[in-house]
Amino acid sequence: MSILLPIIQIVLASKNVRLLIAAFLLCGFFQYAVAQEKILNLKHYSAEQGLSDNQITSITRDQNGFMWIGTKDGLNRYDGREFHVFKHLSNDTNSICANSITGLATDADTILWIGTATSGLASYDFRNGRFKSFNKAKSGFPSNAINTIAYDKFRNRMWIGFNNGGLGYLSLEDYKYNIVDSSRSCYALLPTQNDIYAGTIARSIYKIIRQTKVDSATIYSASTINCVYVANDSSVWVGAWNNALHQLDLELNYKKYYLFDKSEKLDNSGDEIYAINEDPSGTLWIGTKLAGLILFDRNRNSFRDNFRFSIPVTSRVNAIYKDEFNRMWIATLSGLYLYDPSQNQFDITYLPVPKNTISCHIHGKCTTRGEIEIVAGDCGLFYKDKNSTNFTFKEMIYENLPLQLTEIFQTSENKIFVGTNKTLFELDTLDMSLHKMNRLVNYESFSFFQFMHQP
Repeated sequence: MSILLPIIQIVLASKNVRLLIAAFLLCGFFQYAVAQEKILNLKHYSAEQGLSDNQITSITRDQNGFMWIGTKDGLNRYDGREFHVFKHLSNDTNSICANSITGLATDADTILWIGTATSGLASYDFRNGRFKSFNKAKSGFPSNAINTIAYDKFRNRMWIGFNNGGLGYLSLEDYKYNIVDSSRSCYALLPTQNDIYAGTIARSIYKIIRQTKVDSATIYSASTINCVYVANDSSVWVGAWNNALHQLDLELNYKKYYLFDKSEKLDNSGDEIYAINEDPSGTLWIGTKLAGLILFDRNRNSFRDNFRFSIPVTSRVNAIYKDEFNRMWIATLSGLYLYDPSQNQFDITYLPVPKNTISCHIHGKCTTRGEIEIVAGDCGLFYKDKNSTNFTFKEMIYENLPLQLTEIFQTSENKIFVGTNKTLFELDTLDMSLHKMNRLVNYESFSFFQFMHQP
């Protein structure tokens, strides 16, 4: 297995000479397998690295760059090197109110907000290092058991979903609690500029400001919602108490569901989706109850199977947080996982090498203006267009013998030349055929390193 590195191509024009330089960056012994699979490298953090607990429930990042990780046994602040743990201290009124964290959010005033499973809501001000509590007794909450929280930057409110207590919001202007629905457990909240989407038990998803008139449970195939996400194209994606990813529009018109467990029908007794986020390519990262972490390609509307993680994520995924560097932080019951795209800059591509091929060293790659990718190797040519997922292989024959392709380069006029163990050819990209070059006209080749050192 190896990484296919790009060709560095420099083309200079002068009065009488057109200089072509192709530098091929090779990395060890290149050999390719039949399947195509991308490896996504993950880093894993656990109690061994200083986390207070391996059961991660929530993640956020504050304006100072600290990562905050909520667990079932303590709050953690991560500075990129080490974890600092905050726990409830019975003799300290300035400590956090409870250790079982269920939600995290930051507001516009750099305050960190913490939802807990047993003691209501807490806020943390880094300027004085103190926690403040909001609960049933002090703030009129219907319950101290919080399932989820979400900061509403458009209205400066902290939305709270309770277990057996409905939902409401804490105004960050006067810190008064306002009841919206007191009848159902709420598991999902998503404030947007135009509305607030809520997911509660047995009512599916609904809008709070522009109220959904029909009981959603009668029209949606998901009656209880775990999470809601609005993608960059304004499509709405929902995880529920069943084995499907559900697609809606902003008005909550139901579109379609996609089964992720390879079954043929909806099942309310097995797997579920707990978390959804999106990377810059438009791929949805999805956290499940039993299947770990999976990916959904929105361009193809299908779950991806042409990848694997360097560390398998097999336990329940509770939350997925994307930071401003497009890093994905994954909260699971077996620790914290980090996907950093800056550490995954090279794609591993597996080419369809013919059976019984001893080796097929790769010598270069180019892409035409029509977005056809072409790869030259000892055993032949590989190519694919922009609409294809897999490469196609073509063996090149010259004088009744297979050619060994040794180099490939592309001119500014989009002409492609292929060097072989016999002679030089020009490639016709319409039918992927080679045409022998009898002589070179107005071309002069130089060593790449020789050119770079000229005064």
